[in-house]
Amino acid sequence: MASSSRHLTAEALMQLEDSDLDMPSLEDSSDSDAPGNLSSDSESDSDSISSDTEVSDARVWCPVNTTRAPPPPPRFPFTGEPGLKVACEHCPLAYLQLFFSDAVIDKIVVETNRYAAQEIAAPRRPLSRTRMWEPITKEDLWRFLGLIILQGVVGKPLQKWYWSTNKVIATPFFGTVMSEYRFGLIMKFLHFADNTAFDESTHPAPKLKKIWEVHQLVMENFRNTYVPQRDISVDESLMAFKGRLSWIQYIASKRARFGVKSYTLCESATGYIWNSVLYTGKGTQFNPAFSNYGLATSSVLSLVEPLLNKGYCLTTDNFYSSPELFEFLIRNKTDAYGTVRPNRREMPTAFAKQKLKSGDIVAWQKGKMLALRWRDKRDVCALSTVHDASSVTTRTRGGKVLDKPQVILDYNHTMGGVDRADQAMTYYPAVRKQQKNH
Repeated sequence: MASSSRHLTAEALMQLEDSDLDMPSLEDSSDSDAPGNLSSDSESDSDSISSDTEVSDARVWCPVNTTRAPPPPPRFPFTGEPGLKVACEHCPLAYLQLFFSDAVIDKIVVETNRYAAQEIAAPRRPLSRTRMWEPITKEDLWRFLGLIILQGVVGKPLQKWYWSTNKVIATPFFGTVMSEYRFGLIMKFLHFADNTAFDESTHPAPKLKKIWEVHQLVMENFRNTYVPQRDISVDESLMAFKGRLSWIQYIASKRARFGVKSYTLCESATGYIWNSVLYTGKGTQFNPAFSNYGLATSSVLSLVEPLLNKGYCLTTDNFYSSPELFEFLIRNKTDAYGTVRPNRREMPTAFAKQKLKSGDIVAWQKGKMLALRWRDKRDVCALSTVHDASSVTTRTRGGKVLDKPQVILDYNHTMGGVDRADQAMTYYPAVRKQQKNH
């Protein structure tokens, strides 16, 4: 009898899978996807499931027998073509030029020369060093960027020490590439936008006016150069910065702690940054198509939108995960799993009420979506569209044998994409106090 029940539940889930695939795609779901609204398609889906099954109303959370859990829902077929999409020589400079393309370099050269001309035309002291300025070329900018990267490898307390002739601290290579005087002038006039063309009423992101165009060009190159593998993750990244900005964030869990926050989508296996949105407070520029959603949901959908309907599997932490987000992803043929806050809207009513002992698992199923709570040292809550409530025996670092839900193991394996990207950037810390002249 138990095996028949399990088989029947699996059939019902497969019927639900088929009905989900027929639901509206991203292009025609703007009205039905608003929070709290139910589309007529979802009502017809639930009606299509046979009423004599145990999950006759598959759009309602139902308790799951964790000792004899039904099999996990099938994943959406992955139709992406991961890998490098452009021909490239196998050398560091060639890879860098994929992202800092000619369009990016030309833009920086033009705006740097424009800003220098504007500054020099302003009243100055007769002996001002800016009078010695000469317009830069693409070759000058590449040399400048190379020295910036090298300063992240060869750390020194003061910028002028890189050109010091003192034998104790000398690094002769810097002087052979560019003089300290020339480097300092380029640093002074380095610019990415035309200040005179700025119009706050029409600019898409006024707070980012200084870097907006170049940042968009670079992120477009990141998306066009490489297609990520199936497993991707979204998390916050923090670039260290302690200057004067109204949107500087403090994140205690990050190594930098203070800096400019961005929402970042990375490939889980490699940490490749595929998409990113800089956070500037209320003015943060997300995709207008998701303006009906809250910050957590709209940030994820803005990042993952180009990858929808291709069978990707997204991992998120409890700041982003919610039934609202996962329902949208299911309708657009995208799987997801991650930790979740038990008090999220539309979670099972009894999800956080039942007291558990160490090692206990409780779970609820709603169509393709599973909500699970597991008691370790504390309660760990998870949401998934590809897992069941099964556990796997593992061994901890201390040698202790522990039964851990499969969804938690997979989450720990695939959530670290952004952390890998942050780790890679620490090897070349180009944002440094050492760039100061004194």
